[in-house]
Amino acid sequence: AGTSIACEVLVPRDSFFGERIIWQGHPEVIKPPPFLRALSGVAHATALVALCFAATITLTLGVSPALPLALFSMWCIALGVAVVHLPQRWARTARYVVTDAHVVVKYGPFTRTIERGSISFARIYWNEDVPNSGDLEIVRAVPTGALRRRLRLRLSGLVAPDRVWAIVRAAEGLAPARRGGRP
Repeated sequence: AGTSIACEVLVPRDSFFGERIIWQGHPEVIKPPPFLRALSGVAHATALVALCFAATITLTLGVSPALPLALFSMWCIALGVAVVHLPQRWARTARYVVTDAHVVVKYGPFTRTIERGSISFARIYWNEDVPNSGDLEIVRAVPTGALRRRLRLRLSGLVAPDRVWAIVRAAEGLAPARRGGRP
């Protein structure tokens, strides 16, 4: 008379560890580092100087031996654009996963992990330009002995990184959803 139907709830699992996924995300705010922005500025300034020299040689001498300088100027412009946009394109491929026992960061074919139970501390670097966003750096420190080192994972461009840190340390009740403000 009574029939039982077996229902299986599909829980998303990580393909690397086979563990249940608690949270997953990707960078929302992608901003190139200051060093790359400065390097791009130097490349663009060099392009401007080379173009000015090419124009000066052409106008002063009345000949056109300035083609190599014009080509160098175009190369510098391309380099300045590539220095900023290629790392941003690479950062867009990043995926962050928090499982039952691990924090996983995937950049294309590269994967880095850290066990949640071995995390020593974390730092949040708030973004000055975009409110409620920043980077979360998770650190596992081995402070003594021959293997004195640190393992760091940086989850860049997160919205509400304090909320993600609360999820990593299993304290979601302490960080209300969608707040993400600085303390």
